[in-house]
Amino acid sequence: MFLIFIFFYLNINLKLCLICLKSIKPRILIIYYNLIIDKMLKKLVVISILFIILNVDLLFPVSAKNTNLNENTSYSKGLSDLKIKFLKTRFFLYKQPSTTPPENGFPVLFIFHGAVQHAFSWFLGLNPWNKMQNMFTQDALDKGFFVIAPESIRPFIIPPRAWDSFRDDISKNKDLLFIQNIIEWLNDSELPVDINNLFAAGFSSGGFMCSRIGYALGSQFNALAVHSGANAECINITIFGPVFDCTTSLDLPENHPPTIIIHGEKDPVVPFNCGQFFYDELQRYSIDSNLLVNPEGGHIWLPEFNYQMLDWFENYLI
Repeated sequence: MFLIFIFFYLNINLKLCLICLKSIKPRILIIYYNLIIDKMLKKLVVISILFIILNVDLLFPVSAKNTNLNENTSYSKGLSDLKIKFLKTRFFLYKQPSTTPPENGFPVLFIFHGAVQHAFSWFLGLNPWNKMQNMFTQDALDKGFFVIAPESIRPFIIPPRAWDSFRDDISKNKDLLFIQNIIEWLNDSELPVDINNLFAAGFSSGGFMCSRIGYALGSQFNALAVHSGANAECINITIFGPVFDCTTSLDLPENHPPTIIIHGEKDPVVPFNCGQFFYDELQRYSIDSNLLVNPEGGHIWLPEFNYQMLDWFENYLI
C-alpha cells in the first residue's frame, strides 16, 4: 500500500512536469524540473521516516512466532510478576494485586493504550506519557484491581497502531471480538477475578475505544473512564488525519455504563470541547457521568485524577 502511494505521488508530479513542457522554454523547464525533483525527494524522505516510525510493527510484528515472549514470561521493570497471554495472534498483559483476593475475586480493570503506544506503556515508564500511565496502573493495583492491558493492532492498513473505535458491529470489529475473547478466557480461567465487576479506562485512542465499549458491550461493563478522548461517534479518519464532529447530537444506548471523562483544556490532539460535548450528551441522557478538567492540561495522562477515577469505579462495584 505504501509503495502504491509513492507510485501515484510520483506519477502526478511527473504529469505536471509534462504539462509544463508545452508552455515553458527548455532551459526554464530544466530548472523547474530539478526544483520539483529536489522537493519531491525531500518529501519522500520525510514520508518514509514517518512511515517507518508509525508502522514499525508492520516491519517487525509482535507475535508468538517471532518473539521470545510466552505465557510464562514475567517482567520486573517497574512492576514485577507481569504476565502475558496470547489468544491466537493477539496478546494482552495482566497483573494481579499483591494483596489477598476478596471472596469473589478481584474486580477487573481493562486499560487501553493510546495510538502508536503498546500495552507495555502501562508498565514501563520510558517517556513522560508512559510514566504517568504507569502511575495509574500502580494506583489501580494498590486499590485492588486486577489489571489487563490489551495490545492493539490497527483499524486500517496505513494509519498507525490504534483501536478500532469506528465500527459498532462486533462481528466486523476485531478489537471488540478480542475484548470478548479476553472476558471468556477470564471466565474459564482459575484466576482470582470477579467477572461480574468489569471496568475499562483508556487514553486517547484507548479513550475512544472505551466509548465504543459503551455502545457495543455496555451490559458487560460496570463503568468507564475516557481520558483525553471523546465519544466514538465523534471521530472519523481521513487521509489528512482525524476529523472531529463534536456538535451533532448523539444516540446513546440505554445500557451505556456510567462514564467519567478526564480532559485537559489545552489538549492539541483531541479538542477539549469534544470531551465537554460527550459529558453534556451523557447528562442529557441522564447517564451517571462526571467531568474532570485540568485547565493547563495537554494531551497526556493527568495523574492528579487517578484516585478520583478509581473511586468512580469503586462506586459501581456489585
